[in-house]
Parts: sequence; C-alpha cells; structure tokens
Amino acid sequence: MDLILGSFAEAHIGDFSEDDLAVYDEILQSQDPDVYDWIMGRSDPPVTLRGSVMTRLRAHRFKEK
Repeated sequence: MDLILGSFAEAHIGDFSEDDLAVYDEILQSQDPDVYDWIMGRSDPPVTLRGSVMTRLRAHRFKEK
C-alpha cells in the first residue's frame, strides 16, 4: 500500500485542495485491506471518502522508477 499511496501522493498532492488533503488523510488512517479493496473496486468506500480523490486514486497506476 505504501508504494501505491506514496506514488499517488507524489503525482497528485500538489493539486489537492484543503478538502482533498483531509480526505486523503482519512484514507491514510484507514486499514490497508479496506483501502486496497476500495482502490480495486471490490467494495465501496465510506460516503465521506467518495469523490475526486478516490476517483483519482482508482485511476492511478503505480509506475516503478
């Protein structure tokens, strides 16, 4: 999860609003298996985490440097 979330942050955090940062922080505080299932579309995230950050996270593809 660290590789996925870290590369996502590197690619997108500069464009985040304060609200986006709050949502991303809440995602980071969630359990890894839950976050993975949300990203993979296996389950829906809580209503508070649905929106542009989750949409971008689901579309993000980790690329090894």
